[in-house]
Amino acid sequence: TDPDPVTWCSNAPKLTSLHRCNLVTDVFLPLNQIRKFQVVWGGKEDTIRELIAMTHLEDLVIQWPQPTSQPTPPMADLSHLRRLSITVSPRLYNTISVMDHLTLPSLDSLSVNGVIYKNESRKDPWAPLDISRLKSLLSRSSCTLTVFHLNGVPVGSLALLSLLASQN
Repeated sequence: TDPDPVTWCSNAPKLTSLHRCNLVTDVFLPLNQIRKFQVVWGGKEDTIRELIAMTHLEDLVIQWPQPTSQPTPPMADLSHLRRLSITVSPRLYNTISVMDHLTLPSLDSLSVNGVIYKNESRKDPWAPLDISRLKSLLSRSSCTLTVFHLNGVPVGSLALLSLLASQN
């Protein structure tokens, strides 16, 4: 007989890295042992619940995060997370609400990358990145960044200086 598709990999003692598209959410995995997680179209409530279960997570990559629909999803306190990379498109980068639900006290590397998605035009205007979510995440986390990358995302110089000054 074929194993149950929902639980067949629930006992995977060597699994430490996971890459998934948000299209698959009904597979039971040993999330508490995941150290690296990459999710495409993540950020909704199910992703936040998964993050809460990833108690040893060190590296998180979110590509094209989606806004959460619940007004107050739970907070994910990821005490071991050191690296966060978020890839966004022009239409979505000011809706990176997943950052509103994270506390990352060990975060030392943050990367925000802007990428044109297949249905978007390079001619579409990009509004400057709203730095307030980043500042709130860093303040709430009481972390100190040693690496900070902004790639392909417009941000005003005063806003950027304000963010960097908040790291003192």
